[in-house]
Amino acid sequence: MSFDFEIEKPVDHPMREKYLRRIETMSGLPTLPVIASQLQDVLRDNTMSIGQMIPIISKDPSLAMKILKTANSAYYGLTIKVESLRQAIVTIGMQELTVLALVFSVAKTIDRNRFAPISWKRFWEHSAATAHIADQLNKKFRLGFPNSSFSIGLLHDIGKLILYLLDGSLYEEAIKLAQNTNYTSLDAENELFGISHIEAGETVMEKWNLPDTLKYGAAYHHHPSSAPQEAYQRLSALIGVADLLSNLKGLNFGTAPLYAIPDDVPAWNLLQTNYPEIAGVDLATVLADLDDQMDEIKKTISLIET
Repeated sequence: MSFDFEIEKPVDHPMREKYLRRIETMSGLPTLPVIASQLQDVLRDNTMSIGQMIPIISKDPSLAMKILKTANSAYYGLTIKVESLRQAIVTIGMQELTVLALVFSVAKTIDRNRFAPISWKRFWEHSAATAHIADQLNKKFRLGFPNSSFSIGLLHDIGKLILYLLDGSLYEEAIKLAQNTNYTSLDAENELFGISHIEAGETVMEKWNLPDTLKYGAAYHHHPSSAPQEAYQRLSALIGVADLLSNLKGLNFGTAPLYAIPDDVPAWNLLQTNYPEIAGVDLATVLADLDDQMDEIKKTISLIET
């Protein structure tokens, strides 16, 4: 079983162009919120400052509170309480905070209460676990990836939400197909929609004008060797490994449970090839070491869900 492959695009699927056109025109889909768009403008400005960011974030009290909670979480391991947005920005960093704010804003645009037939709580658990694991692997093995590996983990499956918004009943069928057969989630989505969550996610992140690091790191996590640059290949491989480990720890979404490490994990092989620090590390050992991280993973999940 392999976790690295080229994107299969069933160009002859009768519904493919319809769904792609809806994503490209954002028909019935959430546009990037005004605050997130303003933060994007600041992010692209080389002269950005904390003073520019504070009034933008302050416009959304719920977003400001979530950022403060994030800065005070065990994730940052501080011994003093962060009580102001200025302190939070210094703690988290302007670049990373901007991406986190984008993630929180995007999540807020989707009313999870509408998704009763599917456990979207489970979706956010998987996303948060993948984000936490990616960040921990980055730090543990000193891989030197940007801090946004956490945010990339949060958004790596955003295309699944997009497919649901396109056609909720059809996406429910895709989940059942992946859970009850040997189809992967991508196989099932391509079979029914003519596009997968990977393609849907990359297209909508392009429309949202998200940074390339975020877009490519998320979009290629199933097939890192296909990413357009070597740096993105390594980053998407990290997300792919974190996604696999999250599934193996029982924090999967929309697929059948995974009980054993596949015989071949090209994403892990790619990381081992590029980073001597992990060249001799067995993935089973990495998986076992996560047992000590489960409490912290649950705290991260709680942070994202509240």
